[in-house]
Amino acid sequence: MISHLRRPGSPVVADYIEEVAAAADAQSIQWWDGDHGVDAVLVLPCHIEHFRPQWAVLAWNHRFGWAVGAQGQTRGTVVLLDGLGVGPAPTPDRCAAAATTTILALYDWTPPPPAVTAPWQQPCTALGNTPPFYRLDPAPRKVHGHFTPKPPSQPSR
Repeated sequence: MISHLRRPGSPVVADYIEEVAAAADAQSIQWWDGDHGVDAVLVLPCHIEHFRPQWAVLAWNHRFGWAVGAQGQTRGTVVLLDGLGVGPAPTPDRCAAAATTTILALYDWTPPPPAVTAPWQQPCTALGNTPPFYRLDPAPRKVHGHFTPKPPSQPSR
């Protein structure tokens, strides 16, 4: 199945995405047109608090697999927060379970503070001052794309 999923326009991909959508109780499937790093987005019936009222999403890339995020503020954007780490094409049930676990872990997630880069902005520890806590999480990645009403057609050879 993996080799067939490497071609985003194949009928196998549409079937696979629909199976994952059913397993994850997705509200909708949004197919993305073009090379934006995302092939399909599943809109889920839950939220990540920081992005409320936007819905949580599962985004799929045929090379890297699934990531959890949230709908962006504008149409055609999603904010990716964390990959599921289950490979490019896990079974639908495994994908849904990993998505649930990841969304629960991200429920009260907040963005990390801006990176501290300049020496004069570093926390002072020389006199016993306790530095502030900085999360090491990567910043969210915003992805822009265009939706299509159906799966993209199979590329011509």
